[in-house]
Amino acid sequence: MALYVLKRILLTIPVLFATALLIFFIFQLIPGDVVQASMTQKLMTLEQQNQMREALGLNKPVIERAGAYAIALLQGDMGRSFRTGQPVLEMLMSQLPYTLILIAASMFVAVLIGIPLGLIAALKRNSAVDSTAMTVAVLGASIPQYWLGLVLILVIAVDLKWLPATGSEGFQTLILPAIALGIAEMAIIARLTRSEMVEVLQSDYVRTAEAKGLGRWPVVMGHGFRNSLIPIVTMLGLQVGALLGGAVVIEVVFARPGLGTIVVQSILKRDIPVIQGGILLIAAIFVIVNLIVDVSYSFLDPRIRTGDGS
Repeated sequence: MALYVLKRILLTIPVLFATALLIFFIFQLIPGDVVQASMTQKLMTLEQQNQMREALGLNKPVIERAGAYAIALLQGDMGRSFRTGQPVLEMLMSQLPYTLILIAASMFVAVLIGIPLGLIAALKRNSAVDSTAMTVAVLGASIPQYWLGLVLILVIAVDLKWLPATGSEGFQTLILPAIALGIAEMAIIARLTRSEMVEVLQSDYVRTAEAKGLGRWPVVMGHGFRNSLIPIVTMLGLQVGALLGGAVVIEVVFARPGLGTIVVQSILKRDIPVIQGGILLIAAIFVIVNLIVDVSYSFLDPRIRTGDGS
């Protein structure tokens, strides 16, 4: 197991490195730069603009800048912000905990609602309960996250005054953003849980367990749900990517600190190093989560063996 995990970690290094270079070259295609963005705030002469570009290294050829960026990445340096001069890694790591907490809370909401909803729909297949549950799931998947966030702010925070609308201090400020971000993932998990459970409950080993006199819930949870976990866990890992993308919008809507907020602010200011670093960090989180999902398979199903034969 340890050898398998080590191999996977080593494989992620070239993947992330290639991702970083791809992000770098994509941003070179965007018209304009931080100098032009700063001209909206203060007037500069052409000489001042050129001096600023030279100070930031923007006057060098793209290949030369790409090489310098690659070498710096290998040394753990993501560069410095054009806007503040702070190290990009330091800026991102200060905001990372807020985003991770939001994603964890959103996933908790998705699992807490989605799995029971899918189980109930599967057990009551083709009934009114099943139709209602799947209608709720379809609605959850169809509602835009930013729109749901605004509705929650208007109704729960402004009209009813039950919870705060913005901020990041305390558990109460996390509830509305987690619901807004987690509802869409809840819908996907509910639909997947239902389809997997319907298939598993019709299998021979489940019917055999029921014929032996085991109770309904021991059969459903011990034999049915347990054997449905692998596709569900796989989907949870994939949905982390969707949550990372959704967190960018939700953090702005609810005025929360985090990777999303700092990336959006950097986009408005054309602060390319921070944008590149933020996207790369999000990609790294997604890769790490999927590595954890892969390793978890051997614990969920002992028949699955890792590549080293353990």
